[in-house]
Parts: sequence; structure tokens; C-alpha cells
Amino acid sequence: MVLRRFFYLLMVPAGLAICVFLVPSCGGGKTEEERLVECIREMGRMAEKKDIDGIMTYIAEDYQDHQGRDWMRTEEMIKDYFMTYRGIAVSMLGIQVVSFLPEEAVARTEVALSSGPAKVFRKLLKYSTDIYRIEMEMIQEGEYWQVRSARWHYIGLEEILPESLSVLRKLFPDIY
Repeated sequence: MVLRRFFYLLMVPAGLAICVFLVPSCGGGKTEEERLVECIREMGRMAEKKDIDGIMTYIAEDYQDHQGRDWMRTEEMIKDYFMTYRGIAVSMLGIQVVSFLPEEAVARTEVALSSGPAKVFRKLLKYSTDIYRIEMEMIQEGEYWQVRSARWHYIGLEEILPESLSVLRKLFPDIY
């Protein structure tokens, strides 16, 4: 319970901001929907790089999350988080495009979050990671996608997407 609260209060907002904001290295001859999914995956890979400027470039100016954070407060939160916590481990799980229209989309992804050292102990102790579902409203600005709003919450194993479970089994074969 204490660990779950720790993740929710400290890691989820930073993990969210790191994971969901899209980068221009995505795409290349694919449909916009495929580019959207590829960009979300790329953000998962960028999470451990701590590229705050890169992340903030892809947050819409009018961004707001479900806790009322705007663009500036999100940037401050990410900077504070990276100064305080090192080695965040972010594992992107399943991704669903819920709706897709020209220049706007709604996507859902699931993310497993833990701190780096906890990842090692988790394997040794067979402790599972905390999983969050993130729902994002996205807009297309030129050829790139930006997150306009985001909402997230903790989910249990019984709630995860089938594709998320298959990723978890690959990441932690001795646990799941």
C-alpha cells in the first residue's frame, strides 16, 4: 500500500509526462495511426533518457492533466522528479487507439513503473511492478502529434489489456 502510494504521488506524473509526449522521430511512410502508436512506443524508450526539453516540445501549449497541471507545472514536476529520483524504470505495455479522426485522436496505454534498483529486487523477490493506464487526448500539429490532455490511474492485473499481459510475461517471465 505504501509503495503504491509512493508510485502514484511521485512516479506516475513524471512517468506519464515522459511516456506519452510524442517525438518527431516516429513515422516514415506509415499511416497516421501507425505513426501515433510508434510514437507512444518511442516515448517509452525515451523515458530513461531524461530528455526534458525533448519531452516538453511535444506537449501542447494548452495541455492539462486530470490533476490540473498545465504545460509549465508539468515541466517543473518532471525537472523536480529527475533531480530527486534516479533510475526510473518505465516499461511500456499495451497500446490502443480508442478513436482516430483527422488531426485528433484518443489513445490508451498501460505502463509499468518502478525505480531502477527496485527492478533488480523485484526479480529476486518476485515482487510485481505497479501498472497504470494512461488515457490521452492528442492533436496533430503539422506533421507531429502532441498530447493535449492526459488522465491516468492504477490498475490491477485483472484489468490489463491482453497485449499488456503478453509484454509483462516477456519482461518478467518468472513472475507473470
